[in-house]
Amino acid sequence: MSVTNQYSGAGVYALNLIREFNSHDDFNFIIFCGTKIKQALEKLNLKTNFELYYCPFKNNFGRILFEQMKIPELLKKKENLLLHSFSNILPVFFPGIPYILTLHDVMFKIYPERYGSLKSLYYNYFVSRSIILARLIIAPTISSKNDIMKFFSVASEKIKVIPYSGNEFLTKEIPVEIEEKIKRKYIGSKKFFLFTGSREPGKNIDFLYELMKYFPEYHLFIAGGKGWKTSYENQNNITLVENLTNCELSVFYKYSLIFLYPSIYEGVGLPVFEAKYFGKPIICSDYPAAHEIISKDRLFPLEKNLWIDEIKRIIETN
Repeated sequence: MSVTNQYSGAGVYALNLIREFNSHDDFNFIIFCGTKIKQALEKLNLKTNFELYYCPFKNNFGRILFEQMKIPELLKKKENLLLHSFSNILPVFFPGIPYILTLHDVMFKIYPERYGSLKSLYYNYFVSRSIILARLIIAPTISSKNDIMKFFSVASEKIKVIPYSGNEFLTKEIPVEIEEKIKRKYIGSKKFFLFTGSREPGKNIDFLYELMKYFPEYHLFIAGGKGWKTSYENQNNITLVENLTNCELSVFYKYSLIFLYPSIYEGVGLPVFEAKYFGKPIICSDYPAAHEIISKDRLFPLEKNLWIDEIKRIIETN
């Protein structure tokens, strides 16, 4: 419920779950979500035991109203409910039913400077209340579980670690017409590196811009939506790409030379799973959860010279 973006880690997690639910006929499912995920859900060919409610979240205030007011209103007449929030926050003014909460990370506690003041207030209040109400909290990594326990004094037995399964919507069987379209429109003869993820402060995209000054003969594609508190532009050897389908994103993974992921901190880091799926050389920042999803020799401190040397080493040996 209340997942807004299919290309976020939370969005992919939700779609993976919903696709799995679609194999079960013995339950009825009510899905609440933003309209940005609508096209992806329509492609799942959901069975008749699913009810879908979409809301066009124009801003955080609209999302709060939908989560905290509209969802309870729609659920009032339903019986035998179990409500599972796929993304961090429950309808906190609708207690009395069993709640499951997936809490992907507590980034707003660890790096509050990544968020504006209103967004920080939103997360601090609603996540805190959601944690209290939830009968079970699902965390995607041991690192995330430890962070939840540290900042919210939650008992260990209330949190179950269920790892991400990666983005099951990416594919190595790319239709020829889509592959040719992306190659013609973007790739051409470029030798390129890839980063995927929202363009927001914690992704450390400034670091990538700095790195590319040392590789003028190579290109970098930054694939993902515009986030917050950042502004980036295309440069001679850097191109921003938005609104890709999973098939289109798969083309970028297929032809990339190296996947670069200098994020400051992640609860998981879904793009690392994606790069592994395509067998790409990966250079990843050394944040705690990364140790659970990738080998230690692929993790590097955020020191520019170390990354430059590793990029050169990979280029020379491939």
